[in-house]
Amino acid sequence: RDLPGHRIKVPAAPTDFLARPGLQQTIAEALQPGRTLLLEAPAGYGKTQALREWVVAAEADRVAWLSIESRDNDPRRMMALLGLALGQDQRQAQGALQRDLYPDLLSLLLQRYAREFVKNPAKLPTCIVLDNVHWLAHPDARDLIEQLVAELPETLISREQVTFSTHSAALSGRLTRLGAEHLRLSLAETEALFAGELQQERIRPADVEQVHHLSEGWMTPLQLFRMELQGDSDTPRTILESPSVARFFRDGLLSGYSTVA
Repeated sequence: RDLPGHRIKVPAAPTDFLARPGLQQTIAEALQPGRTLLLEAPAGYGKTQALREWVVAAEADRVAWLSIESRDNDPRRMMALLGLALGQDQRQAQGALQRDLYPDLLSLLLQRYAREFVKNPAKLPTCIVLDNVHWLAHPDARDLIEQLVAELPETLISREQVTFSTHSAALSGRLTRLGAEHLRLSLAETEALFAGELQQERIRPADVEQVHHLSEGWMTPLQLFRMELQGDSDTPRTILESPSVARFFRDGLLSGYSTVA
């Protein structure tokens, strides 16, 4: 069955976001032709938002953005998705294949993409974004992505540390890795985020500095706390007492862990 084209799409823009020109410049420098960018940080650091803003700022309308799901661990499905993203025939992955045939099949797909790109570059994507790479647990699916990085550099986004090797790309100077230390907000950016609340005197400058220190610039907790400040309560809680921040840590980060007695 042919995979639907809606799997390849850039995420919708958030209604309220913080402009980060410094981070955008770092991303633009990393995303040069023939290079791979790995955004690797926990949920809530703004990875998807940052890269989406680069797509908009660079007017990169030929970006193939694939948000990976757990069901994409099927190597046949992953092969078909890669073919769809690269504008190639995805049906070549249909049917049962021996495990050792997948590398050759992907190489043929990438070679055909390269030939067609030389002939008619306007019809094919110039950059691939693989969002949520951490969902890939099947060895064959991970091997396909590792081979893709080696043979056709592109962009990766992962919530957690990727489980395949990237040392070859790093040693050849083709890989840029941006982690939480690059994505966290600076104090100046946190102050800009709370500019409206500061002007309305919903929070004091000293409190913003404390909130930044406690959150370590983690964007989503800061955004959630800011939304609480915009509520009807006359006595806003501190970020440590914020119910929405507590839910974020419980449901977004800790839900995958079980308690062992």
